[in-house]
Order: sequence, then structure tokens, then C-alpha cells
Amino acid sequence: MKYKSKEIFDFMDMWAKKEYMMSWDNSGMQIYFDTYISNILLCLDVDDKSLEMAKNNNCQAIISHHPLFFGGEKNIIEGSYRGDLILSLINNKISVYSGHTTLDVVSDGVNFSLARFLDLKNQESLALDDGLPIGIVGELKEEKSIEEILKNFRDKLNIKNIRTYGKDKKIKKVSLCGGAGSSYMDEAIKNGSQLFISGDIKYHDGQYAYENNIIAMDIGHFHSEKLILPRIKEKLLEKFSELDIFIKDDSSYEMF
Repeated sequence: MKYKSKEIFDFMDMWAKKEYMMSWDNSGMQIYFDTYISNILLCLDVDDKSLEMAKNNNCQAIISHHPLFFGGEKNIIEGSYRGDLILSLINNKISVYSGHTTLDVVSDGVNFSLARFLDLKNQESLALDDGLPIGIVGELKEEKSIEEILKNFRDKLNIKNIRTYGKDKKIKKVSLCGGAGSSYMDEAIKNGSQLFISGDIKYHDGQYAYENNIIAMDIGHFHSEKLILPRIKEKLLEKFSELDIFIKDDSSYEMF
């Protein structure tokens, strides 16, 4: 069954509302064709591999987490990587919608998905940014060792490289922020969390965690956000039950 493109993207806007978008972001429609959609690709990044997968599965639309247009595109040049990517999306009439900070902020978005994986209880927002709630703090059902938490990520999410900084301790209270969330570590320290989980945690952030008696776990930018993809699929199928939805659940950029 095919659904009108406007109907699908309006639904995304109703869930990941524009008022949830931070001032520096560019969530929402990136490329729009007024057409009918039966197949959609979900991905974190719109790149050549995502485009290839979309074309191979006859997708009329891509919904991504990271925006296609983010850095203030000034030109589209045939023969360049970005130019060929954008022109191919247009020539193949593939609409692109991106939910970035809108899906970070919404209560059942990126951070909810990571907290659900950890089965955190008593969840609250970790911090405010641009006046919007970001991240989650909650509690595990029971204390766990850091080794148990690492094993869960490695076994169930297939994360091979996890950097962990700090001093070994039992974990009960956890703060998290998907993506590049190290700037919120102070909030985790203030609320008494034993563990802070995010991506893109730098070496000196790890030193800061050690000095402030919290464990900082860097599961990688991609892996800290990828659970939003099955969540988007769940939401879409609740409304558009006959959509064919494909998920690109690997990173095009990480080699090892």
C-alpha cells in the first residue's frame, strides 16, 4: 500500500515537533517530493551507502537522524561527493526527512531508546539545553558491575570498541545522552550518578570523570543513537501498518 508523502512527514513532525529543535539545528524536511510512498529507509546518516540501499529497495524516502543539510551548503557541484549524493537523491526522486535534536528531545526518542535498552527506572531529564530537556537519568533495577554493563552492550548491540574511564565501582544510578553528550557530564556528577554513558568522550573528559569519581563510558556516537531507528519503525508502523521499512544499522565510516 502507498501513502501520501505529506501524510508521513506530517506524522513525523507531530511526533518530533519543530519546537523541540535546538537553535543551531536543521531538523525536518531536507528534500521533498509530493508523491506516494510504499518503501522507506531509516538511517543515522544520509551517505552513499544509505542511498545505494534506498535505491536497491525501491525506497521513495529516507528518514535519517542526522540532517542531510547541516553545515550551510553553499553549492552543489557534480563530480564532488556531496554534489553527486544530493543530485542522485533528487534524480531518483527520493525525499529526505531528518529528525535530529527533535528526536533527541522528544520523550520517547533517542535517549528514551537507550534508557529502555538499559531498563532504567525512575527516569528524569538529565539537563536543559536551549530551554529543552536533554538526556536521561535513571536507576537500574539492581546494582551491576561495570563488566556486566559492558558485556550487555557488546553482546546485544555488537559494539566492539567501548572506552571506559574512571574508578571501578558498582553501578545503580545512570545518566546518559546519545551522540556527543560529554558537555552534560557535570549534570551527571551533580545528580550522583555512578555512570555516565554517551559518545565522543575525549581523553581529558575521561580524566575529568576520574577526578570526579564517576565512570564515563563512550559507546561511540553511532551506537549511542542507533536504537532510534527501530523506534522510528515502531512509530511509523503504528500509523502506516503496510509500509515496507528498511533499516541501515551499521556505520559507513567506521572501519574496525
